[in-house]
Amino acid sequence: MTDPSPSEPTAAPEPATPRVPKRVVASRSGAANAKAAAKIGAAERDFKKYLPYIGVASTIGVLALLVRTPRFASAGCLAIGCVLGALLLWLGHSYRVSLPADDKLRWMLTPITAMILAVAFVPFARVVFPPPPVGVVQLSASDEHHEIPVNSATNLWIDVSGRQSPTAVGLADYTLALSLDAQRQRVAGRLRGEPGDPVLHERNTLAIHGPGTLRVELRGLSSAIATPITVQVHGRLVPTMPLLVVLGALWILAAMIDTALYRRGVEPSYAAAMGIPLIAVAYYQLRTITGESMPTELAGGALLGAILGGLGGEVLARIGRMLAPK
Repeated sequence: MTDPSPSEPTAAPEPATPRVPKRVVASRSGAANAKAAAKIGAAERDFKKYLPYIGVASTIGVLALLVRTPRFASAGCLAIGCVLGALLLWLGHSYRVSLPADDKLRWMLTPITAMILAVAFVPFARVVFPPPPVGVVQLSASDEHHEIPVNSATNLWIDVSGRQSPTAVGLADYTLALSLDAQRQRVAGRLRGEPGDPVLHERNTLAIHGPGTLRVELRGLSSAIATPITVQVHGRLVPTMPLLVVLGALWILAAMIDTALYRRGVEPSYAAAMGIPLIAVAYYQLRTITGESMPTELAGGALLGAILGGLGGEVLARIGRMLAPK
């Protein structure tokens, strides 16, 4: 008698998949599309906010390349400054078009942005294309002196240059006595040069100020320097302190506009963007920039403007938003 084979287990029936109504599917897809659109909009806003910093980084990179091309350094730096200014002007205009047509800030935003950039552009252009020296004198013997009329320059500096004597012994020291009306200053300097370059240079910032008649007198000259030596007198036509006050006032104005945009429902970076050229121009005004160091100094000013101007502008904007919330 054979045992019956065991019966195979019967699989349990799978539960039926509930049907989702078409309206629910449509609502879910609509929510997903809305979420994706919100992410895209947030990415666009972030890109627009950090666009000035991207422009500054690009400017620094191009300036680093222009260091190798001194022939086109001035024209290239000026062109890059114009491009960066146009980028910041476009940024201000982009905030303008997002405001209602009857808003007073809408028609004020572009002129104020243009004014800020124009104030920053004039000192920048004078750095790229510096004016000629106020006066140039050559001195050959001790106690020899010349007079140079200084009309409106307030901040003065001198460039002293000379050739190394073929029988040079010792250091290339010199001593000048300068006087402008009742102001007097003694400059004891030392000329230095690059290896293989027979011309020696030195630059000195003066404590005396114009206008008036500047008297330059040679008091001492080392035998290591061949006569004559050349003294070039340079001056800044714009006083440093008033310019810094104007730049600070414009930055505060940019922070006020940033706060006004925030109160209108816009997430701006206006104060940070305007702080970039203002800080850079302040750096150029405080520095004495030569032709050889101009590309490097311009890159340093742009980097300083991106760091201090961007961060400082955000701080000013945050303070304004706390004082005047929505």
